[in-house]
Amino acid sequence: MGDRVVGLVAALSRILPPDTDAATVADALWLAANSGEDTTDGGEPASMPSPSAAAGLPEGTRPSTAAPSPDTLPNPAPEAVPGVPLYENLPAGPSAPGRPVRVAAGRALPHALELGRALRPFKRRHPRGVRRALDLEATVREYARGGELAPVLGPAPEPWFEVVVLVDTHPTMEVWRETIEEFTTLLAGIGAFRRVRSLRLTVDGEPPITDDRGRAVPRGRVTAPGGRRLILVLSDCAAPGWRRPESWQLLRSWGAGTPVVLLNPLPSRLWSATGLDLPTVRVQNRKPSAHNTELSYDVPLMVSALFGTDPGWMPLPTLALTPHSLHRWANGVMRGAPAGYDAVLVPASGVLDSPFADHAEPAPDAARRTAAFLHTASPAARQLAALCSPFTRLSLPLLQLVRQTAVPEATVGDVAELLTSGLLDIQVVENAPAILTFHEAARTRLSRLVTRHDAWTVQTALTRHIASHRPQAGRGLAAVAVEDPALLPPDVQPFAVASDELLAVLDGGRREARADTPEPALSHEEPTEAESAGPEFPDPARSAALLIGVSGYRALQSPPGVEQALEDMRSVLTSSNSWNLSTDRCQTLLDPSSPEMVLDALRAACDRADDTVLVYFAGHGVTSGARGTDTLLALDDTAGLLLSRLSAVLARKPPDRVVLLMDLCGSSRAGAHLGYGSPESDFYALSTHDVNATEHSLLLADHLFGLLQMGLPGAPELLDFPTVAAGVHRDAASGMRDGSGASRRPLAMLRNRRAPGYVEPHLRDVFAQVCHAVRGQLVARYPVRFYNEIHRILLALITLASNHVITLTEKRPSAMVERSVEDFLARNLEPELVVRRAESDVTTLYVQEADGDFRMPVDVRTVSLRGLGPVDAIMISSVREPLRVTVVLDRSDGIRDSELFDISPDVGVTTVHGAGRTSEVVVLRIPVHGPVAPRARTLDEALREAVVSACEDLHGDVIELGLEPDVPELSGASDATIEHLEPDLLTVEWHLVEAFESGLTLGEVRVDADIVLSSFVTPVEAPEWTDEHPAELSARIRAGLIFHAQVDGPDFQVTLEYAGMEV
Repeated sequence: MGDRVVGLVAALSRILPPDTDAATVADALWLAANSGEDTTDGGEPASMPSPSAAAGLPEGTRPSTAAPSPDTLPNPAPEAVPGVPLYENLPAGPSAPGRPVRVAAGRALPHALELGRALRPFKRRHPRGVRRALDLEATVREYARGGELAPVLGPAPEPWFEVVVLVDTHPTMEVWRETIEEFTTLLAGIGAFRRVRSLRLTVDGEPPITDDRGRAVPRGRVTAPGGRRLILVLSDCAAPGWRRPESWQLLRSWGAGTPVVLLNPLPSRLWSATGLDLPTVRVQNRKPSAHNTELSYDVPLMVSALFGTDPGWMPLPTLALTPHSLHRWANGVMRGAPAGYDAVLVPASGVLDSPFADHAEPAPDAARRTAAFLHTASPAARQLAALCSPFTRLSLPLLQLVRQTAVPEATVGDVAELLTSGLLDIQVVENAPAILTFHEAARTRLSRLVTRHDAWTVQTALTRHIASHRPQAGRGLAAVAVEDPALLPPDVQPFAVASDELLAVLDGGRREARADTPEPALSHEEPTEAESAGPEFPDPARSAALLIGVSGYRALQSPPGVEQALEDMRSVLTSSNSWNLSTDRCQTLLDPSSPEMVLDALRAACDRADDTVLVYFAGHGVTSGARGTDTLLALDDTAGLLLSRLSAVLARKPPDRVVLLMDLCGSSRAGAHLGYGSPESDFYALSTHDVNATEHSLLLADHLFGLLQMGLPGAPELLDFPTVAAGVHRDAASGMRDGSGASRRPLAMLRNRRAPGYVEPHLRDVFAQVCHAVRGQLVARYPVRFYNEIHRILLALITLASNHVITLTEKRPSAMVERSVEDFLARNLEPELVVRRAESDVTTLYVQEADGDFRMPVDVRTVSLRGLGPVDAIMISSVREPLRVTVVLDRSDGIRDSELFDISPDVGVTTVHGAGRTSEVVVLRIPVHGPVAPRARTLDEALREAVVSACEDLHGDVIELGLEPDVPELSGASDATIEHLEPDLLTVEWHLVEAFESGLTLGEVRVDADIVLSSFVTPVEAPEWTDEHPAELSARIRAGLIFHAQVDGPDFQVTLEYAGMEV
């Protein structure tokens, strides 16, 4: 016995790494003795992990012999499938020769669900919103009183706040870009705010505030009177501008009129090392819309002793990006929680001079910084740093992925501790994720904390993540799969392992031939003729489809909408924008009575189709077979059809292509093995699953029908199978399996309506005629480069007219039609061409180049006709151009598409043919001698524009009722908030006061307006604040607004200042 043990130890010493200690050997022997596996002669020993999978582990790490539980292994198990190491493909570094793929990245915002729950108090509604809705109780009351049923409208509740997110543009904030984007998306998605708008804040330059297009935003536009706009500043306060008073004084000016909050991604104990070195307090407020100056707080005695009793403090709520911090703030703001929330005190001077001496110390070296980090950092930050240390260089998304999979308890503050620790250099690359490089001394010290078991755990977690998640559009982790690690530079390490099947999915369904697979007759370097020609539709005369749906389950929960899903799939396959199958070649089976009924229908389809056969199934599916390698399609509660039987029927007379589509309910592993046995056919397979039968169960049918109707922006005209599959990946998340084969002939599934230059088949002749007629009447000296823009506008108008049919009995407000036309043109022309509304005439739109001088007017008119049927309408225009194209948006019965368009010289009067009783008409005026020059605006137009802007600024403002006219409905209130203000622009009056030779003019502007005022009144019997809400009053009045006006320059630059109102 002793000799066998000595021999075994000697054999292990030759295999195991030299740093393996006695405890590890003892653990391995104990696990082997208790594993229960047969180790008698003839048995195969357990396979060792692949050497490539262990690459990149630092020297000195100990291997762990603890085998993971079979329940936690991915399916199939790593040791059962040969894996290919995945290496991160970093920019600005050595490239790894191999197969580039893109894997799913981790979330940049930890604990997003908890953060959303923490903000739930903001879902409290303001009872009297700007919009009006049906007041059912008031309607019933008025009906009972007067006997006339007429709807009574009242203010509708709405979210209390709108949010303006100001993001610091300092380079140190670049590492938080994706985190901020996810947080902003969270704010917009929880339904707690009326609107979420993002702006950029630059504290070290001009302009200080810009929008997402780089345009300057005036500082006064950020706030809104009334306190119902919440300003959320996201910054780490590391920019030098935060150590100067101007930045803090800007926040103070905003906080005097609206709530302002600072959200810092760094943990609070690091704030003092940045510009956020201010005294902290706990604040409370009594009403949700309290300004910063209205918050209550107690100044600590130490702060009063150091800086005086009255330095003009203003509290600025300062939060960390954690659920606890956000929950305290939300409770304090919306529920008046007595515990309050954290804030810093900003003095009137903006910054404070520290009373303590500043002893400059030399910057510590990497070893000292590492020791300090390990001594002071949080446990999660230390663990994250250690688990990332095997990588010399890694991207920030990979670090976030390690955090999500291996250290799920880590927060944004823990990540910030690591990024600000000085252990690594951060390289910001334009249009690419930040690259992190560990200092060698720090990496060496951290690697001692990582055991081989830890490294294996990280790699296993990452492997499972990329196998169960699909990369989202526009996001992902760039990686490269390398078969031979010896070809790589020494500082490149793998982070995961991927099977061949997973690689085929990650790179869009293309599989490379394995070494043991016979070479195909045609190599990949020489594409076939079909590949060179791009995707192609199947021959509709040689193809067939079988659509199967089951909705009559009794014991199982039936998925809703199965019949509609079959109808949608039938509409797709028989459409001229898809396969254009005849109805007799697209058979539908709803609730088939037996498996033989399905197999007989499939045999009939194969007998008449030698090009492509498509099978679609909607219903329950469960795994079957000895190892769960087959799928049973449940036809009722007791009978089912194995997927392998379908494959056998298809292989009996194989067509050129086989397409298998399945919307499955039940087991999440059903459909995991999509296989087809005939090598003579190109095989495409796609399935989705929903564990519970819900409205999301039939996602595949819904997605295909949506693509047929709406198209896919930015995609080519023909959408092939991988493109459609990628869209289902995004919609179905991880509930999708893709078993596409290695087809040499790309299969087209749909024709893309949103492709550049696409024209509906039934409009192609009309479009060609219109373009030919327009080109024939344009003179030669008109800029040729504008022909393409004109054609794009014409195509958009023709498509609009074809899809925008209004019946004779349907009436729509003119403003709705104008907005519909504007939105349609914007969707189809932007971003190259933008649509703008004219200042002087709301029925005129301008289509112009985003950065050029091309500009053309588009009129939207409503004309009343004298009779029914195809009659003529006369439309008079005050602006004349040599050529106009008239498009009618509604028609009577029997009117053809070609009769909806009229091309004629513009003489001011246009005859509209074939319109109904009320006609919506769009007129494109084409100036044949060049683009339309913008017309100089008049003083009246400038005044109306200024009045609209000034009234928008007054929205939400608070007025003193003692200084304004008495409003009986607000009796007892001292002030009121302007909830809604709508000026009557036809009543704008201008009164000149004084004119100067320089061109400056002073005057007064008066305009009538409909105003809604609201106020809170505390009952007299409540002498002090209680938990009950004050009574809210509201009044609607008609008043004249008075503004002091200043007009300057020949282009009439108008500045208005509110002066009061008169009833």
